[in-house]
Parts: sequence; structure tokens; C-alpha cells
Amino acid sequence: MAMEGVLLGLAAALCQSVSYVGSRWFLVSRRGGATALLLASHLVMGILCLVALPIIGWSEIPAPRKFIFPLLGSAVFYLAGQAGLFAALKRAESSSIAPLLGLKIVVLAAIATLFLNQRLAVGQWAAICMCVLAVTLLGVSGGSVRLTSMLWLGFAC
Repeated sequence: MAMEGVLLGLAAALCQSVSYVGSRWFLVSRRGGATALLLASHLVMGILCLVALPIIGWSEIPAPRKFIFPLLGSAVFYLAGQAGLFAALKRAESSSIAPLLGLKIVVLAAIATLFLNQRLAVGQWAAICMCVLAVTLLGVSGGSVRLTSMLWLGFAC
């Protein structure tokens, strides 16, 4: 079971890396920029969800009043983050931006500790420190990233 998780994690990382390269290609070669990419990618995801819908079923879905506001909030912040990522990718190479996305772990830890009053274990703090170290090492090897790209990436995180 653990090996399945590792393999699926590696497959997800591979797909995510390929998506950064594809996003960068779309942004520099197509008209419409980040808005067109956001619309096109969500159109594809919507079609895939409609195909998967009969497989998933509806029996366990709660009443909309229980989830509609968190769902809308999640959608707004997700779309804002995606727009920020696409804006960063338009201004810098994907090989420079992708490693810096590890900073989202630091942002999640800050949200959990500051706003949700979560106490992180020593191992979790060690993992956060390793993320910062990895981002630093990969960022140095990836070349410099302009300030505007870093600001968009910070917004995305």
C-alpha cells in the first residue's frame, strides 16, 4: 500500500512538471495569455469531470446549503492562485518557477499555525525546513527570477 502511494506521488509530480512546461508553451505561443489558458484548462477539466460523473454517483452528496459557501470560497481562491501561477509562468521559465512552488508548504504551515491554531510536530517542522532548503538549492541552480515573477508566484502560493 505504501509503495502505491509513492508511485502515485511520483506520477503526480511528473504530470505536474509536464503541465508547467505545457502551460509555459501555451502562454508564449498563443494569444489570450493567462486568461485563455485558465479558460482552456478548466474546459478540459470540466469535460473530464462530466465523463467521470456516472462512475462516481450522487448517493453521498450532502445538501447544498452545507457546502456551497466553502465551495465558492475554494473556487475563488483556487482560480486566483492559478491566475497568479500563469502570470508567473508567462514572465519566467517553468524550470525556474516550478521549484519555487515548494514555498506553498511554508505558506500552508503559516496558515495552520497562525489562523487555525494548529501545533506542528517536530517532524513537520523538519519537513518545512527541508522544503525551504530544497527551494533555496533549486532556486539557485535554476537561475534568477525577476521580481514581478516572484510576486506573482507569492500570490499563487
